[in-house]
Amino acid sequence: MWNDGGGIPKTSLKLVWTDQEQNEEFFIPDVVLMGSPNTPYPLSWKKHQEENNLHKEDINMKTIYFAGGCFWGMEAFMKKLPGVAETTAGYANGRTENPTYQEVCSNTTGHAETVKVVYDPEQISLELLLKAFFKVVDPTELNRQGGDVGEQYRNGIYYVEVEDRPVIEAAIEKEKQKYANPVVTECMPLACFYDAEEYHQDYLDKNPAGYCHINLLDADEFIADPLCGALRLAAAGNQIDFAGSREVRFVMEEVYHRMNGTLAVDNSGQLFEDLKDAKSVLYIGDNCGEIVLDKLFIEEIRKQYPDLSVTYGVRGEPIVNDVTILDARMTGMERVAEVIENGSGALGTVLSDTSLQFRNVFEKADVIISKEQGNFESLSECTDKNIYHLMMVKCERIAGILKAPVGELICCHGVR
Repeated sequence: MWNDGGGIPKTSLKLVWTDQEQNEEFFIPDVVLMGSPNTPYPLSWKKHQEENNLHKEDINMKTIYFAGGCFWGMEAFMKKLPGVAETTAGYANGRTENPTYQEVCSNTTGHAETVKVVYDPEQISLELLLKAFFKVVDPTELNRQGGDVGEQYRNGIYYVEVEDRPVIEAAIEKEKQKYANPVVTECMPLACFYDAEEYHQDYLDKNPAGYCHINLLDADEFIADPLCGALRLAAAGNQIDFAGSREVRFVMEEVYHRMNGTLAVDNSGQLFEDLKDAKSVLYIGDNCGEIVLDKLFIEEIRKQYPDLSVTYGVRGEPIVNDVTILDARMTGMERVAEVIENGSGALGTVLSDTSLQFRNVFEKADVIISKEQGNFESLSECTDKNIYHLMMVKCERIAGILKAPVGELICCHGVR
């Protein structure tokens, strides 16, 4: 079962799963929610450690090298990304040892202006770093970026761990689909790297008005947004329905991987705009396994919209694994929302079978957030209500309606 760990910082949640058969606990430590609706930052799970106290020295930092034109702008851009711990401007993969800036600019050394990036994979994935890199680099430009021309301005990604290569190659393949011209981004193991002169390090920090070929505001797309992260985690949790008899570790990994993909239908921006003007929200829950993730999303909603009234709807009686009033009380849902039963034991939300109290809340709600396919189908006729469906697509019929593949996550406004 899921439990709220309690006592967690504002943008974090400790989740504990007790596997009663194996008498083990697994937890998601300090789940930091980051990213825009399209660029969520990754979460990661580790085995339980006493006191849930992960020290920085215990985290396995990783390193990757990016060449993308003048290293002044590339370093300043990478430094803005959450999870990047250290950057160094330098010269990579050339033919000479300890080159100077003047030698590199002579086009005789073979070196590329490169930024060494040390990052925390617990906070940002290599996939997301690559997405950020290609946000500010034209991969079709050979030996140039922006107004800078020369061999040292070629674009490339140099790795030190062989397992990074397929990840980089996959990112480059995605870029090839976007351009008519050939993509010339290098993907190579790091052969050598030499720190650039001190005056090049953190250049734009020292010279705020200095030259930069990169729009540093593009980094804002990748900067923390707890509300977006919580929405995606709540959507990813919907796949717990498929858990069956699988071990909890595999269920958590599945939630993790689905959470880090893009939403196949993404109306989350519209949802957040509607929440700004709303006075009341009805959140209709689904299965008991994901309720703690619903609670996290509601907590973030309440933080950003403190005057909003939130009601959480549960089943009137136990059916399959759907959430009940007992589940809500066990997870502390009543601390963040008013919890009401819908008065029905039917799958989905069949309004004609629900209680008068539930129907009144439903009719008065300015925004309705509905989880799971059963609710999607049973509420499909309510075209006059402002309903957002947050779920995983689980069958071909719903996939056809939403034009989204089975297994994808969606945040859909109404029925398309």
